[in-house]
Amino acid sequence: MRVWLALLFSAWSVATQAQVAPPVHSAHVTALRPVILCTPQNRHQEPAPGTEAGFIEIPDEDLVVIAEGQAVPAVLGMAFGVAIVPGQDLSDIKMMARRPGRAAADVYVSQFHGGEESTNFFSFDVESELVPGIWTFEAWEGNSRLYRVDFQVLPAGAKPDLVALCRAPTS
Repeated sequence: MRVWLALLFSAWSVATQAQVAPPVHSAHVTALRPVILCTPQNRHQEPAPGTEAGFIEIPDEDLVVIAEGQAVPAVLGMAFGVAIVPGQDLSDIKMMARRPGRAAADVYVSQFHGGEESTNFFSFDVESELVPGIWTFEAWEGNSRLYRVDFQVLPAGAKPDLVALCRAPTS
């Protein structure tokens, strides 16, 4: 019975991952990667009144990408997002994150430096954020969409290898 349930869950995971649309981006973005990372430990807050928390957290350390992809386990300490390289400096960029079950998107304003990789990410910091389903990240310059990336947030057991990477002790 357990083997059958594991096979059924695996088939469900593959089927739901297949429903995630591939990333799209405009010509202003020269490179884009959907990334999965462990939540950075050292962060500071900046005001973002258009978000549920009222702020965003900016890492004070280099981000370490543990995988590329659009399937993410819902586990505290896990983060996921979009790493881009714009072809030119971009300012007043409206960043949007849509979560399942929420009518309004989290929105804040950011900027990008041409030729430099920037990562917009969401980290699971509290239990209420662990919502499975399709999450969507978008960036807009005025009425022009710079990119859209969908992520399939799955139960923690769907990606134990990624979960282990974020729970491993660091030296």
